[in-house]
Amino acid sequence: MSIPNVPDLVSTFVANGTTPEPGTGAGCRRGLGITSGRRGRVPATDPLRGMFTHRLHSAPGREEQGVPAGSVSAEVSEAGVHSTESKVTAATAAWKGAIGRFGNQNSACILQDMPNYEGTGDRTGPGSTSKSKLKSASTTKPQKENDATGNTGKKQRQQGKKRDPEATMSKLSPSLKALINAPFARPGQSPAPRHMRDVYARIAREATERRYGHRPWITLSAAATITLNSPSSLLILHSIASQSPSPTLTPLTTYELLREIALKCISFNGIPRTINTLAEFRAGLAHEPWFSSVCTTPTRQVTPSNADAITARARQLWTSIYTPFDEKLEVKLAESHPDLPVHILSSHYGPLLSDPEGDRGGLATVGRTLTSIVAIACLRAQTGVGPQVVSHVFGLRKGVEQGAHKEEFKEVVGKEGKEREVEEEAEGVERLATDEGSEWLLRSVDAIAEAIGTEGGGFGRWEEGGRGAKL
Repeated sequence: MSIPNVPDLVSTFVANGTTPEPGTGAGCRRGLGITSGRRGRVPATDPLRGMFTHRLHSAPGREEQGVPAGSVSAEVSEAGVHSTESKVTAATAAWKGAIGRFGNQNSACILQDMPNYEGTGDRTGPGSTSKSKLKSASTTKPQKENDATGNTGKKQRQQGKKRDPEATMSKLSPSLKALINAPFARPGQSPAPRHMRDVYARIAREATERRYGHRPWITLSAAATITLNSPSSLLILHSIASQSPSPTLTPLTTYELLREIALKCISFNGIPRTINTLAEFRAGLAHEPWFSSVCTTPTRQVTPSNADAITARARQLWTSIYTPFDEKLEVKLAESHPDLPVHILSSHYGPLLSDPEGDRGGLATVGRTLTSIVAIACLRAQTGVGPQVVSHVFGLRKGVEQGAHKEEFKEVVGKEGKEREVEEEAEGVERLATDEGSEWLLRSVDAIAEAIGTEGGGFGRWEEGGRGAKL
């Protein structure tokens, strides 16, 4: 649609000496056409009159001089101009102001908003009649005149805003917000129960008595706590674990270990809980003097140079956990979806669940058997995935059978660790992989789930004093 320019529009009225006033539509009733910006003419009818007679502002006292307040003639007269050229300039400025009052800086928006405009079409030449035209004034209902305060224009602007998808989609209704945050949906994180410190302290004490090592009990406790969505409980765990007899578990190294465990929880719990937990965990410890030494350099980027090595690590870990059924399991998963085993291996077992090679700076390492403990604790705490719990209990045993734990703790404990500490941690995992040790692992997770889950943050609701879960 070709739209008239403001100067062309005003020139037509000024040349004919008919600057329309509010409520009169003088120029329109004389049958004047509106010169388009390019070709053809659009007949001026009553719908345009409403646009042209819109008051620009209130000017008390002008009525006494015989000039309606807020009209274009009033503004031209006040400008003190008399020549045709000057009148065109002054009136043009006035009409631009009028268009601006409708919320747009071009006349296209005004014509498109007109209720009586039909269709679109191009002008084919000077004086030609367009297929798109305005309805005759005689066949349309009278349009309401704007009152002195411009309420009709305001109403039109408000309706325009309602139609604007961008304005509508940028806000949520109160009812939708209320539904999102409904208590039964458990939208927030779980608070730390009052006795949470006692629960962790008991698990630590039992692990020491049974010689299960320090990092294994910290790992299972952290994974269960993250699964149950309780960052405040994780802060308590950090406090207790940092007081461990292990000389290598300082507040800084414990923080690095816990957040590395949280990263691996993504493969079992999904991304959102790890994001929220790590954010709260960081905020709770950022004031500590040692926090300035936290590692900030990433080590898990996939690049063309290391892609083959990551794929090999994924296959190695997959085979280590599921042998001798690794190939059969991959085929079975592909029957459900051809990309399911591809995603599991390429996105989880390679880049995340296996550990990058080389120096990782200050970042912690959660090795082969500790990763199995992460899997068992997460899956047990979230409930409903018994077959996967069984798979990773066997995966823990296979890691011990393959001797992975002995080399693992040389990396996990770090260069500063003593040889005796490495042996103690490795021997602890060996005991944990037995029937007795695995039962203790599961019951320790149950104890954490009972404490936090009854506060309303777990995947399932845990029975008081029981070992089962109700969904």
